[in-house]
Amino acid sequence: MNIRHWLAIVAFLVVIPVRTVTAQSTTASLWALNRCGAGDTVQYTLLAAGAIDPAALAPGGVEIPSYTEAFRPLQPFLAAADLGMAILAGPLAGGTAPAFATALAEHKLLLLGAAHPRLLDLGPSGVTATLQTLSRYGIYQHGAADSRDAPPFLKVTVPHPSAPLTVGFLSATWGLDGNADPRSQINILADVAGVLPSITTAIEQARQQTELVVVMAIWGQPNDPDPTQARLNAARNLIAAGADVVIGSIPGTTATVDWVRAGDREGLLIVSPGDLIGSATSPAFLAYIGVARDTDGAVRVTGFRYLPINPGNGNRGPTPLPDVPNELATLLGDPGRLHAVPSTPPPTKVEVCPAIVLPEAPNIPIPGDFARFYQTFGNDRSHDLINAIALLGLPLGSPRRELTGDCRQEVAVLYTERQRLELHPENDWPYRVQGSHLGTVAFRYSYPNESVIPRTNLDDPATFAHPRFRAFYERYGGLSMFGYPISGALIERDPNTGRDLVVQYFERARFELDPVIPPPENPLWQVRLGLLGREVGSLAMNILCPTSIAPAASSSLPATIPALTPTIADVAQRDGGETLAITALIVLALAFVGTLMVAMYDLYRYAERHPIAGLNRRRGHPATSSDSLSPRTETWQEQLKRFPSWRRPASSSESESREDTAMPTAPKSFLLKWHKGKRDTESATPKRPAWRQPSRSRTNQTQPTESSSAHITDQRPALTNPRSIDTLRQPTNESGSPESSHNRAEREWLDEATSNLFPNRTDHPVDWSDLPPAERERWMQELGPLTETMDTDVPPAERARWQAEIETPTPMDEPDWDHTEPPVSPPANSRATRRLEDTTAEPPQQPPGDDDELLRKLLGIY
Repeated sequence: MNIRHWLAIVAFLVVIPVRTVTAQSTTASLWALNRCGAGDTVQYTLLAAGAIDPAALAPGGVEIPSYTEAFRPLQPFLAAADLGMAILAGPLAGGTAPAFATALAEHKLLLLGAAHPRLLDLGPSGVTATLQTLSRYGIYQHGAADSRDAPPFLKVTVPHPSAPLTVGFLSATWGLDGNADPRSQINILADVAGVLPSITTAIEQARQQTELVVVMAIWGQPNDPDPTQARLNAARNLIAAGADVVIGSIPGTTATVDWVRAGDREGLLIVSPGDLIGSATSPAFLAYIGVARDTDGAVRVTGFRYLPINPGNGNRGPTPLPDVPNELATLLGDPGRLHAVPSTPPPTKVEVCPAIVLPEAPNIPIPGDFARFYQTFGNDRSHDLINAIALLGLPLGSPRRELTGDCRQEVAVLYTERQRLELHPENDWPYRVQGSHLGTVAFRYSYPNESVIPRTNLDDPATFAHPRFRAFYERYGGLSMFGYPISGALIERDPNTGRDLVVQYFERARFELDPVIPPPENPLWQVRLGLLGREVGSLAMNILCPTSIAPAASSSLPATIPALTPTIADVAQRDGGETLAITALIVLALAFVGTLMVAMYDLYRYAERHPIAGLNRRRGHPATSSDSLSPRTETWQEQLKRFPSWRRPASSSESESREDTAMPTAPKSFLLKWHKGKRDTESATPKRPAWRQPSRSRTNQTQPTESSSAHITDQRPALTNPRSIDTLRQPTNESGSPESSHNRAEREWLDEATSNLFPNRTDHPVDWSDLPPAERERWMQELGPLTETMDTDVPPAERARWQAEIETPTPMDEPDWDHTEPPVSPPANSRATRRLEDTTAEPPQQPPGDDDELLRKLLGIY
């Protein structure tokens, strides 16, 4: 191997990632610890108490007669959490063990870290007795076991009405403090090389199977020159493996709390909360750990709060401290006592991220980090909420998602009367919540021709338009709260009083001063801030980000705010960009194509059902003037000859059945249904020539008349089942002579497809000459005159035949119907008329005098 090979190997070893976490200094103080977010999450609260040494508490006397009474002062605080945890620092064996376990169970301390070297004080049998006692009273533990087959972690479910939380719980000790553990009943955390691989493997498994991983580590006194740094390195390794919360314990010692970053992960480290019951006299605390489930289902730690307590020892139990001691506030880095829980018993669950409800706006709570900003303005100390109302104003609604002022990302935004607050979750305090440049928006809106030039030299006397403006600026936030001045002194009219005001615009505010009114004593009210949130809140994104249209303002804003009309670009930006617009266009195009195809199909079905006369030959129908019959026509004629009563009028049911068998029913399209409805409404006044289907009216005339317009009327009133004129006229051919039976039959067969267009026409016409004279005379008396017929509508030959038949004198005596004569074959060119007796078989002889029955057969009345 040459030198190049060696250099490649060395370079490869250098870049190999090593699974060790180096120490990192924590820069954030405790007051900047909480990261509550926008507050639109499910909140859980976990309680972590310090070490409990059962041997350090021996209740007695009148005030503390039992263990239950010893925990009584902390009962409301221990119950103000979804899950209570503590560290068991001694065996529960002997006569007092059941009473002590009962007190723990009654006060909701149901999850214990039992990996403590003091459990071995009574030997392996003491560990076994402790585990049996805890199991008997429903207390769960991890860290001690009777055998080596102990579970790597304990899975615990935290009940919640919205969504339960699954917690992976582990407990281990740094060392055994010289105690012997022959059965390996205590879980070991680390050795001289660091955290054991079995611990990191268990944490990784818990990370995969649960939503939150909590590790209780008993630090003891590690064999290291710098125990503090050794504990910090161990905590980083635990967090890098997947732990979200690390709760440590140092005997008799209270230590700090902080966020710890390990690679790409971050976790909460409580080094040591002190002793809940022990021999120490220094103050300890109960740690309330906040956990939130975001809208996407992810679980994260939001921060912590604490309750200072006096540890219980001797014959007294632990008690809450009325005030936070200075040494504890300094140790925890909380000089402003922002995270301290009041010593008064909480009525409900202690929330790490409580919302603020102002008396002036009781229906609009201020949640999450926005509440923290109302309390502190991003600083380490809280102030009176009256300052927040003076500087920020009342909230106008719940937080919503909008673009930031730099138009780069979408964050949670809270509108107030005087400001537009943006939440930047990637920043630490004091830059986690920032105000928008509403002063710039208002200045551009009111003075569009003026340029915005920040005045960055705050020491220049000309920077501020009035001395009161400078005093107010320096006292109540300065640059972080108001930004740089962007204008000089301006005069504007007060819309409420009508007086002139001296105003000056800043990047985030507008200072207003009424020179007529003397200044009040309180400097907070000597300068008034403009209500920019109400005036220009809805215009902020349109002015700050003109190329990136922000979502429209929420409906919770008052109606006095001028709102811009949303455009298609607004909707596209609000609903996911151009994707929604493209999808909408595609859907509209598909709907249009589908509608067009349905219309074309309806038109095709309509043309197929109602063919045009000129197109019959193209569709395969034979012409009506053909001299020879088609095979289908001949077959039809042969079938007609077998039925002697084929002239009988068919009932409606028979007509329907014949139509069904003669022609297959086609699917009814939209046009067919429309045509049928139109045909029904126009049946009284047909639009076709009157001679095809004239209507009849009732009159009392007995003789036919002919008007100057050649109208032909018939004095025969309509029958019960009236027939159209087509059933009473004799068809003729184009030359005017009567048609032959073959031509007429073929014409009727060809018109069968369009019979639905004329519902009043019968399928089989009846000849006028077929009726007996007496019956014909009765019809002439009953039928009314024909109306709505034009001379041009009736063929000449047809009109002449009508006139001849109507004017023919009727014989007074009826013929002898009993007398039968052999049928006479009609001439070849004469009109073909099939009578009732024209059948291939001999018709049955009618009995004499049964004229009524013969007449009913002729008329089709059965």
